Amino acid sequence: MGISTVAKGACELPRAYQEARAALDLVPSGGGVAALPRLSPFDYLALHADDLARQLVDPRVRKLLEEDRRRGDTLAATIRAFVEADLNLRLAADRLRVHHNTAHYRLRRIEERSGRNPRRIADLLELLVALAIRDGAGEGGAGQ
Repeated sequence: MGISTVAKGACELPRAYQEARAALDLVPSGGGVAALPRLSPFDYLALHADDLARQLVDPRVRKLLEEDRRRGDTLAATIRAFVEADLNLRLAADRLRVHHNTAHYRLRRIEERSGRNPRRIADLLELLVALAIRDGAGEGGAGQ
């Protein structure tokens, strides 16, 4: 099922219908619901990433994320927790239920292997975009 943003009156029904149809592309192959109002603009753009966007991800970052996925996604979880904790590493470590030295080690490992420093906003954004593209490509190009 695809759910559009809110239509304010009958005159917006054609737009809402087109949005709902577009949302269907975001539904995993196994079925489910994609509600556009629940997506952030960032998530929406990542889910619509094309092959060119995937190619623009640095090969070192791509390799890191692919290997991390095979190993249980601990580095990806660390990146996400770090962002959700507003770059507070101690809080991120608490949320991950690891010692803060472990979280610090993971950030260093991310930097060493990807060439991106998660403490720099531009690098962190690049890591987040690569993660979102990787995760959005999970099911037929647009998993959720």
